[in-house]
Amino acid sequence: MSRFEDIREEVQYMVDILYELHDATDPRKGAASEEGKLHRAQRAISVWWYIYARLMQWAQSHIIGYEMARLNPACREILEKLSGRALDPDSHELEHLGSMYAANPPNPGHPGPDGNWTTGDETLDALSDEVEKKNLNLDDEVLRRVIVRLLLSTSADSSVWRFPLQEALRALNSGEVLDFFKPSKQRRRGQSFQLDCAKADAIKYVYYLVGKRLTKHEALEKVGNAVGASVETLRGWEKELRKDDWFEFMWDAAKIAGRIEASPDDALDDLPVWAYDGRNTNIETAGYVIRELQGSCSLPNIRQRLHKHGKLRMK
Repeated sequence: MSRFEDIREEVQYMVDILYELHDATDPRKGAASEEGKLHRAQRAISVWWYIYARLMQWAQSHIIGYEMARLNPACREILEKLSGRALDPDSHELEHLGSMYAANPPNPGHPGPDGNWTTGDETLDALSDEVEKKNLNLDDEVLRRVIVRLLLSTSADSSVWRFPLQEALRALNSGEVLDFFKPSKQRRRGQSFQLDCAKADAIKYVYYLVGKRLTKHEALEKVGNAVGASVETLRGWEKELRKDDWFEFMWDAAKIAGRIEASPDDALDDLPVWAYDGRNTNIETAGYVIRELQGSCSLPNIRQRLHKHGKLRMK
């Protein structure tokens, strides 16, 4: 269970960025401090989670391991067998268990001689093998318990969202759904969120074709014919889904993706930049969009998802 090296310098650099964003958006500086404030707010949140990843990953891992072992006797047995000692809430083995779920651990590992990935930590590799053999997973109940612990603090500054979220998660594990987790009042049949995502992906393909120099109407017709929806229906979806900033950002990135494919020799510096989350710009996201349009967001897949997640008036 290694720790990140040279962490103080790296974290201080991130803290300095937060100071700069904090000062740049100070209302006392007048209208000038409003420029790009939403994007700066998203960037601040993004940077904060990187600081969390560096300084708090060990705590997150220990809590994940604690809750898994607490609810799964088989986990405790594996840990005690590998360590050769009894387990208690403070045992390092719990962090070891939880560290299996870290996306970017301090020591990411490397391919072994047999082609399988190895962490460079024989104990963690053995633990991973045993957990996989017994099909022990970080299930939803455990994860909800973990999130409740990660939100624990007497700080009232973020209590407006932490406290109701904690209570609602605890209620779910007791079989009750509080208002916090009840769907919005509008009543829709089927899997409404999955359906919205499929609709948004259809519009994303429209913008991709517009980027490739098709007119908006030509793109709507082509996508409509492929997914089985009229041009008017697609226009309605676009208008309906614009309330979600994420969808609109992805449509803009798709248009950029189409433009890049149509004119690969154009300078990227000439393309309009709009940072959504303070970290990825629409241009940086364009490459991801292109891969999506060739896979889960291909027109045949979009048509299939539209039919799967809700009854639509199709052509």
